[in-house]
Amino acid sequence: MLVGPIYMLERPEASAALINSGVKSAALKFVRGRSRSRLLYIFNEYDLLTLDKEKSSLGADFTRFIKEEAQKTLKDNITINGISTTVTEEFLLTRFPRKPSLQLSLKELTEAVPQARLIDYNDISNVITFIVSPYSSAITGQVLSI
Repeated sequence: MLVGPIYMLERPEASAALINSGVKSAALKFVRGRSRSRLLYIFNEYDLLTLDKEKSSLGADFTRFIKEEAQKTLKDNITINGISTTVTEEFLLTRFPRKPSLQLSLKELTEAVPQARLIDYNDISNVITFIVSPYSSAITGQVLSI
């Protein structure tokens, strides 16, 4: 089991370079040869909440990357999936550092971006627990949005 964050950058080409960096090859080298392995990428959608068209293509890039990599590793019994998270407390604290409460930060964010919602870390950890467990052995090439 390997869980690692992917930090999408401002420019899609920079994000692609990060995804295809040595981190991926090191992870694959580590899990190859085991009877069954799982790789899980975590993508933070925070910046997509700006509704900027260039940034919104990053989510599609992430999904395409997951599907392509999953196809490449099928013969090695390696599943590759992704989790796409939305707003967390950490995001609110860094985006609105002067707000006296998380509720006021979330209110301001949802006024600007109505589809924004706060996700609890327990929800994220429950999905991670499932996707790296034997119960999800048939799932590969998928991006789960939380």
